[in-house]
Amino acid sequence: LETLGVRERAERLLARQGEAMTRHSTALRRRADEGRILDGHGDLRPEHIALLAPPVVIDALEFDATLRAQDPFDELPYLGMECARLGAPEIGPALIQGVSARLRQAVPSDLLPFYPAHRALLRARLALGHLLEHPVRHPLRWPLRAAGYLQQAQRALDTWEG
Repeated sequence: LETLGVRERAERLLARQGEAMTRHSTALRRRADEGRILDGHGDLRPEHIALLAPPVVIDALEFDATLRAQDPFDELPYLGMECARLGAPEIGPALIQGVSARLRQAVPSDLLPFYPAHRALLRARLALGHLLEHPVRHPLRWPLRAAGYLQQAQRALDTWEG
């Protein structure tokens, strides 16, 4: 981990995210106060979507409604981030545009970069959590994956703070 600098990068990015959250707390609270929080999936990734007609979303976090309660513009950029990581960067913006039109809501541009930064930091943490398993399966995979998520978080935070 130390050779990749993952821990130090994660600490810096978490501090930046905390500062940005403080600056934008009013906008985050406003989304909740306006009733923009919906019962969603909670962990929407490409492997949770069956491309049928119509598409079917599977494997929602059914065990905990609080984990599913979220702003749709949190869940969708996360899915877009995962699609970009897998080589399909065009999906994220198309999802945001389509859902924004369908919900008749303007995309919260002051918050849009926060959501993928938050999710990327969470995914980095979860990737590194695999190193605590005994035995560790694929010990080289997880620091590299975490480093990729940290890079995505940094890009999002740079956009948000810029």
